[in-house]
Amino acid sequence: MIREEEFRRHRLTVSGDDAGGRIDQVLASLTPYSRTRVRDFIDFGAVYRNRRICRRLSQTLSAGDEVTLYVPSRGTRRFYEIDPARILFDQAGLIAYDKEPGIPSQQVPYDAYNIVFFALRRHLFSGSG
Repeated sequence: MIREEEFRRHRLTVSGDDAGGRIDQVLASLTPYSRTRVRDFIDFGAVYRNRRICRRLSQTLSAGDEVTLYVPSRGTRRFYEIDPARILFDQAGLIAYDKEPGIPSQQVPYDAYNIVFFALRRHLFSGSG
């Protein structure tokens, strides 16, 4: 369960005046965050356009688009990587991992990095898994 204190949410609907603008520029102009900070949020996976995660800085918005920015309380710090010693089983595409408490196993709206699923993907695709 996601606790409300883990993030702050900004939800907005794109007006005709902002249509055609880049998502990073529009969010920077309509929220209290700088364009650099908004870019960090986009890269981190904390920005959604029409309920789908948006990872492209150059995404052009249309009038009526719903944009949601989730600001994680821990910021955009990338800190979680799996501990290979906690892999219990790894064979033929099936992995069993002894997950640490407090780390989400699936994506949450405010963080697309510090979760077990993506950490395991990074581990497997890095060639060390």
